Amino acid sequence: MITIDRHYLLNKEFSYYRKLSPSDQKLFRNRIQEFIQSTSFEGRKGLVVTETMQVLIAATAVQLTLGFYVHYYYEHFKKVLLYPEKYLSHHTGQYHTGEMNTAGVIVFSWKDFYEGIKVDQDSRNVGLHEFAHALEFIDKADLGIDDYFAHAIEKIKTIGRQYIQRQPDVPFFRSYAATNTSEFFAVGTEYFFEAPSEFKRQMPDLYRIYTIAYRQNRELNVYNPYSTSSTDTLLLGQKGTKSGSQWMTFISLLLISVSGALVFWNQHYPNVIEGLPLPATYLFLVFNIGMFIYFFFQSHIGWYATFICIYPPIWKSILRWVLRKEPVFAIRVPLTDVFLIQLKDEHDNGEYSITCSYLDAGILRHTTVKRKRLLAFRHLFSAYYHQHQIAFKENGNVKKFPLT
Repeated sequence: MITIDRHYLLNKEFSYYRKLSPSDQKLFRNRIQEFIQSTSFEGRKGLVVTETMQVLIAATAVQLTLGFYVHYYYEHFKKVLLYPEKYLSHHTGQYHTGEMNTAGVIVFSWKDFYEGIKVDQDSRNVGLHEFAHALEFIDKADLGIDDYFAHAIEKIKTIGRQYIQRQPDVPFFRSYAATNTSEFFAVGTEYFFEAPSEFKRQMPDLYRIYTIAYRQNRELNVYNPYSTSSTDTLLLGQKGTKSGSQWMTFISLLLISVSGALVFWNQHYPNVIEGLPLPATYLFLVFNIGMFIYFFFQSHIGWYATFICIYPPIWKSILRWVLRKEPVFAIRVPLTDVFLIQLKDEHDNGEYSITCSYLDAGILRHTTVKRKRLLAFRHLFSAYYHQHQIAFKENGNVKKFPLT
């Protein structure tokens, strides 16, 4: 039962909440309620757990997953234990401020947890740290996690291994990040939420991967900045050539001219074209107009040796030319910014849905196409196969695409 004004409490105590829009604040409070309802809170050493404590702990958990569309709940973790201050861990025999264990329990020292919330710009927040470990465990155990988080954390750990092997002379992260890749990820999460601008300045590539993992851009105070364009079509051309979709626009325009001429001659000079019914010429004209409209409004993508090129829809280029504005140039995306390529046979009928996800000025965008023949995309798959970036879902499990 809700007995306190949660909006007032969060506005007062939780800086992350204050930066959200009213509609997002409502979503945030709803997810807090879901977390509290599905989690048991127990005090230790005489500590009485209050609703305020529950709300602030739930808010920290929700802060990490607010950008997730699904799997934003912490599957498997259904209990939070609270000690008044640092406690002796049964697992390590040392005093801890917090820990996550695989039995589904998260433990905190309330004193240290609350300090992490009150001082929110020192990159030390035990709540964020332990809930990050919980998300990592959910991913490892395949209990249901956001797809982008699952792929991003692998990239983060790869960078973490390199960081640990050759630590920089003046490291940005505190020394605890070099313990192992799990701690690297959890410490990075603290810096991502509490020092985003400095994080982006010092380690821009890693920061960008964190924005994908959590679907948030903390520097801009945006929790879900990703836009998906449903009009994008993925058509991979050969090196140095334009997209087939672009050529189809001009071909359909040419066919409109031809079919229009047939209609004209069939109406005015029916004896010239014998045996061609007038309805057939109209149907041919309508079909070509429809094809032109379809390709006219498509943006399309070309595949090149070191980058992909996203061409803007032709109507945008024409409109800006008519208005005498600056032209809309094609977007060149380096292969390093192509984040993920997914292959799915959703209906088990041999028709594959291929989605290419890439970064455009920090915004994650997607292009999708359906294909029955995969050979045309073999060079694309080969480029990413060795980086474990190609995956498809089979029986609920993510697997690499087999190049056989």
